[in-house]
Amino acid sequence: MFVMGVNHDKYDNSLKIGDSVSCIANCLAPLAKIIQDHFVIMEGLHAITVAYKTVDGPSGKLGHDGHGAAQSIIPAFTGAAKGYLTCHLEKAAKYEYIKIEVKQASEGPLKGTLGYTENQVVCCDINSDSHFSTSDAGAGFALNDSFVKIIPGMTMNMAKQQRVDFMAYMASKE
Repeated sequence: MFVMGVNHDKYDNSLKIGDSVSCIANCLAPLAKIIQDHFVIMEGLHAITVAYKTVDGPSGKLGHDGHGAAQSIIPAFTGAAKGYLTCHLEKAAKYEYIKIEVKQASEGPLKGTLGYTENQVVCCDINSDSHFSTSDAGAGFALNDSFVKIIPGMTMNMAKQQRVDFMAYMASKE
Protein backbone atom coordinates (compact mmCIF):
# COMPACT_ATOMS: atom_id res chain seq x y z
CA MET A 1 0.00 0.00 0.00
CA PHE A 2 1.29 3.41 -0.95
CA VAL A 3 0.43 6.96 0.07
CA MET A 4 1.74 9.93 -1.89
CA GLY A 5 4.10 12.01 0.22
CA VAL A 6 4.42 9.27 2.82
CA ASN A 7 5.89 6.15 1.23
CA HIS A 8 5.26 6.44 -2.53
CA ASP A 9 9.01 6.54 -3.13
CA LYS A 10 9.15 2.89 -2.00
CA TYR A 11 7.23 1.87 -5.14
CA ASP A 12 9.34 -0.25 -7.47
CA ASN A 13 8.25 -0.90 -11.05
CA SER A 14 9.10 -4.58 -10.62
CA LEU A 15 5.96 -4.85 -8.51
CA LYS A 16 3.08 -6.36 -10.44
CA ILE A 17 0.50 -4.38 -8.47
CA GLY A 18 0.75 -1.00 -6.79
CA ASP A 19 -2.15 -0.26 -4.48
CA SER A 20 -3.17 3.05 -3.02
CA VAL A 21 -4.98 3.17 0.30
CA SER A 22 -8.49 4.28 1.27
CA CYS A 23 -9.54 7.92 1.48
CA ILE A 24 -9.36 7.87 5.28
CA ALA A 25 -5.86 6.34 5.22
CA ASN A 26 -4.79 8.98 2.64
CA CYS A 27 -6.06 11.61 5.04
CA LEU A 28 -4.42 10.21 8.18
CA ALA A 29 -1.13 8.79 6.84
CA PRO A 30 0.67 12.13 6.38
CA LEU A 31 -0.21 13.11 9.96
CA ALA A 32 0.73 9.69 11.30
CA LYS A 33 4.09 9.96 9.52
CA ILE A 34 4.84 13.29 11.21
CA ILE A 35 3.81 12.00 14.62
CA GLN A 36 5.76 8.76 14.17
CA ASP A 37 8.90 10.53 12.93
CA HIS A 38 8.97 13.08 15.77
CA PHE A 39 7.14 11.57 18.75
CA VAL A 40 6.76 7.81 18.05
CA ILE A 41 3.27 6.33 18.17
CA MET A 42 3.12 3.69 20.90
CA GLU A 43 -0.48 2.80 20.13
CA GLY A 44 -3.48 4.16 18.30
CA LEU A 45 -7.16 4.02 19.02
CA HIS A 46 -9.98 2.98 16.74
CA ALA A 47 -13.40 4.38 17.53
CA ILE A 48 -16.43 2.15 17.83
CA THR A 49 -19.39 3.59 15.93
CA VAL A 50 -23.05 2.64 15.89
CA ALA A 51 -22.29 0.37 12.92
CA TYR A 52 -20.43 -1.98 15.27
CA LYS A 53 -21.94 -4.36 17.77
CA THR A 54 -20.60 -4.01 21.30
CA VAL A 55 -20.85 -7.78 21.86
CA ASP A 56 -21.08 -10.74 19.48
CA GLY A 57 -24.50 -11.13 17.93
CA PRO A 58 -26.41 -11.86 14.73
CA SER A 59 -25.33 -10.03 11.59
CA GLY A 60 -26.87 -9.14 8.27
CA LYS A 61 -25.08 -9.79 5.00
CA LEU A 62 -21.52 -10.16 6.28
CA GLY A 63 -20.80 -12.79 8.91
CA HIS A 64 -17.87 -10.97 10.48
CA ASP A 65 -20.14 -8.00 11.22
CA GLY A 66 -21.59 -10.06 14.07
CA HIS A 67 -18.40 -9.90 16.12
CA GLY A 68 -18.12 -7.47 19.00
CA ALA A 69 -16.01 -4.41 18.21
CA ALA A 70 -14.30 -4.39 21.59
CA GLN A 71 -12.59 -7.69 20.76
CA SER A 72 -11.61 -6.93 17.17
CA ILE A 73 -11.50 -4.12 14.65
CA ILE A 74 -14.00 -4.93 11.93
CA PRO A 75 -14.12 -3.04 8.64
CA ALA A 76 -17.60 -1.58 8.32
CA PHE A 77 -19.46 0.73 6.00
CA THR A 78 -20.72 3.47 8.28
CA GLY A 79 -21.59 6.11 5.71
CA ALA A 80 -20.10 8.67 8.08
CA ALA A 81 -16.48 7.65 8.40
CA LYS A 82 -14.42 10.07 10.40
CA GLY A 83 -10.67 10.22 10.11
CA TYR A 84 -9.29 11.15 13.50
CA LEU A 85 -5.73 10.31 14.49
CA THR A 86 -5.85 9.42 18.17
CA CYS A 87 -2.63 8.10 19.62
CA HIS A 88 -0.52 7.49 22.68
CA LEU A 89 2.97 8.96 22.21
CA GLU A 90 6.25 7.50 23.37
CA LYS A 91 7.91 10.94 23.47
CA ALA A 92 5.75 13.36 25.43
CA ALA A 93 5.12 16.74 23.80
CA LYS A 94 2.88 19.73 24.31
CA TYR A 95 0.14 19.99 21.68
CA GLU A 96 1.54 23.38 20.61
CA TYR A 97 4.83 21.68 19.65
CA ILE A 98 2.96 18.98 17.70
CA LYS A 99 1.13 21.72 15.77
CA ILE A 100 4.49 23.33 14.91
CA GLU A 101 5.83 20.04 13.52
CA VAL A 102 2.67 19.50 11.46
CA LYS A 103 2.79 23.05 10.09
CA GLN A 104 6.49 22.75 9.19
CA ALA A 105 5.88 19.44 7.39
CA SER A 106 2.96 20.97 5.48
CA GLU A 107 5.28 23.72 4.26
CA GLY A 108 8.21 21.35 3.64
CA PRO A 109 8.34 17.64 2.79
CA LEU A 110 4.55 17.19 2.71
CA LYS A 111 3.80 20.40 0.80
CA GLY A 112 1.02 19.66 -1.68
CA THR A 113 -0.07 16.58 0.27
CA LEU A 114 -0.86 18.02 3.69
CA GLY A 115 -2.48 21.37 4.34
CA TYR A 116 -2.54 23.20 7.66
CA THR A 117 -4.99 25.71 9.09
CA GLU A 118 -5.72 27.28 12.44
CA ASN A 119 -9.07 28.54 11.18
CA GLN A 120 -12.24 26.81 12.27
CA VAL A 121 -13.21 24.92 9.12
CA VAL A 122 -15.66 22.26 8.03
CA CYS A 123 -15.35 20.01 4.99
CA CYS A 124 -17.19 22.36 2.63
CA ASP A 125 -14.58 25.05 3.47
CA ILE A 126 -11.86 22.88 1.95
CA ASN A 127 -13.76 21.42 -1.02
CA SER A 128 -11.51 23.26 -3.47
CA ASP A 129 -8.34 22.63 -1.45
CA SER A 130 -5.88 20.51 -3.44
CA HIS A 131 -4.35 18.76 -0.41
CA PHE A 132 -5.26 15.16 0.38
CA SER A 133 -5.56 16.15 4.02
CA THR A 134 -5.77 19.46 5.86
CA SER A 135 -4.81 19.49 9.52
CA ASP A 136 -7.31 21.57 11.49
CA ALA A 137 -4.99 22.59 14.33
CA GLY A 138 -7.77 24.14 16.38
CA ALA A 139 -9.94 21.03 16.29
CA GLY A 140 -7.30 18.68 17.69
CA PHE A 141 -6.30 18.51 21.32
CA ALA A 142 -4.18 16.72 23.89
CA LEU A 143 -5.60 14.98 26.94
CA ASN A 144 -2.07 15.16 28.30
CA ASP A 145 1.45 15.37 26.86
CA SER A 146 1.36 11.73 25.73
CA PHE A 147 -2.19 11.34 24.41
CA VAL A 148 -3.35 13.41 21.43
CA LYS A 149 -6.19 13.59 18.96
CA ILE A 150 -5.53 15.28 15.63
CA ILE A 151 -8.50 16.03 13.42
CA PRO A 152 -7.82 16.57 9.73
CA GLY A 153 -10.31 17.57 7.09
CA MET A 154 -10.52 15.91 3.70
CA THR A 155 -12.76 15.67 0.70
CA MET A 156 -13.53 12.59 -1.34
CA ASN A 157 -12.49 14.41 -4.53
CA MET A 158 -8.98 14.97 -3.21
CA ALA A 159 -8.78 11.39 -1.97
CA LYS A 160 -9.58 10.23 -5.51
CA GLN A 161 -7.00 12.66 -6.90
CA GLN A 162 -4.35 10.96 -4.76
CA ARG A 163 -4.99 7.73 -6.61
CA VAL A 164 -4.55 9.50 -9.95
CA ASP A 165 -1.32 11.09 -8.70
CA PHE A 166 -0.04 7.70 -7.59
CA MET A 167 -0.88 6.14 -10.98
CA ALA A 168 1.04 8.96 -12.69
CA TYR A 169 3.96 8.33 -10.34
CA MET A 170 3.85 4.59 -11.15
CA ALA A 171 3.83 5.36 -14.89
CA SER A 172 6.85 7.65 -14.49
CA LYS A 173 8.83 4.71 -13.09
CA GLU A 174 8.31 2.50 -16.18
